[in-house]
Amino acid sequence: MALFDQLGYTKILADKQTDLQLEYDFSEGRWNGLSMLLQVYNLTNSPNVTQQISKLPNNVSVARPLDYVTWGRTVMFGVNYKL
Repeated sequence: MALFDQLGYTKILADKQTDLQLEYDFSEGRWNGLSMLLQVYNLTNSPNVTQQISKLPNNVSVARPLDYVTWGRTVMFGVNYKL
């Protein structure tokens, strides 16, 4: 529903989510065959933001915040060893 019962729409603002993945494989020495993986999703804790856009009778557009959702970041770490 738009502001003042005028026609309107929902605008989804740009998402600036940054993800990170690091992996290292040991190929020599006593750690040969070992690999480690680190993954971080939404590293900067970027929110998901939407706005309600409405046009007033005088053709002026009005934007107001609608949703502001944060998901937090997810960190995953894995270790693998090949014989």
